[in-house]
Amino acid sequence: MKIMLSFVILLFVISSIIHADNLDLSWEWTKEDILLQSVYITLSLADYLQTRTEAESGWKKFREANGFMEEHPTVAELDAFFFPVLLSSIALSNIIPHPLRNTFLVTIINGRASIVINNHNIGARINLKF
Repeated sequence: MKIMLSFVILLFVISSIIHADNLDLSWEWTKEDILLQSVYITLSLADYLQTRTEAESGWKKFREANGFMEEHPTVAELDAFFFPVLLSSIALSNIIPHPLRNTFLVTIINGRASIVINNHNIGARINLKF
């Protein structure tokens, strides 16, 4: 399902770019773009830390629901998955012009926010050890 949703979003972005004749496309980042990217990064880190906390505890309460990972990945596997995905979304944000960038960022923010909220609702917490 996630693969299909990602494919649909990608098609939407591509078709929007192809039919963007009358859009005022700009490669410059607006304050709104920067804010949206910051929100996405923050939510991604929250999701990562919620998942990492559970992995560090030995997956006693939950399982990973991401279809691209095992149900109980190690911290190393989480790191190997999370950071490339985060960097890819940042890179993609940089190649999409404004205002399409806003649509992309709002879409991925909504997805990530729903994950973080669901994680919190089922009891996943962030435990930072310093």
